[in-house]
Amino acid sequence: MQQQTLNTSQMGLQHLATNRRTLNRLFKFVLVDFGFLDHIPFPIMRNALKKNVLRAVYLTDGINVYGYAIYQEIPKYGGIHVLYLAIAPEFRSYGLGSVMLRRLDALSPAGMLLEVEDPDFSRNEEELSIRTRRIAFYERNGLTLDQTVKLTNFKHPLLLMTTTALPALNERQFRKFYRQLYNRVYRIPVGQIAVNARIEKA
Repeated sequence: MQQQTLNTSQMGLQHLATNRRTLNRLFKFVLVDFGFLDHIPFPIMRNALKKNVLRAVYLTDGINVYGYAIYQEIPKYGGIHVLYLAIAPEFRSYGLGSVMLRRLDALSPAGMLLEVEDPDFSRNEEELSIRTRRIAFYERNGLTLDQTVKLTNFKHPLLLMTTTALPALNERQFRKFYRQLYNRVYRIPVGQIAVNARIEKA
């Protein structure tokens, strides 16, 4: 079967309203892409979206929803922290992940950061391949992997990728900066318990 052609020039980011119906639809998308324990609990996410701590966008042409992203603006330093990004399963072979990243980059000229799972902690070859390909995809789209920053988030080992240079912070300052990103979302100091960051010398 011949693959249909999509007109990506017609696709843009649509900011979501925070009413119950709209957010419930968004959360259905999130459940498809992230396991039950791999996302912020929906009541907390809903509250953060309603308070504009988090923001959500669809990649859409006004008719179809091709993907979504959930992000927060980074206080003090500028830029955005992308927590979730995914393309709908039926559109994953059209290069729309790159389109989404370009739109997000245009949305935030001050830069973008996101976390990826650390390939060094893969449980098998398949997981290693998936994580390595994901990093390569982001690198092709203008993000740089910071090899010196090692993160843990609820015991998940993560690495940081950015489109611009990180703030010039020492390890203690960076740990505080990273924890505060999640404290804002949870509205409690969960970062002190579940989130950590260390900087290794290059």
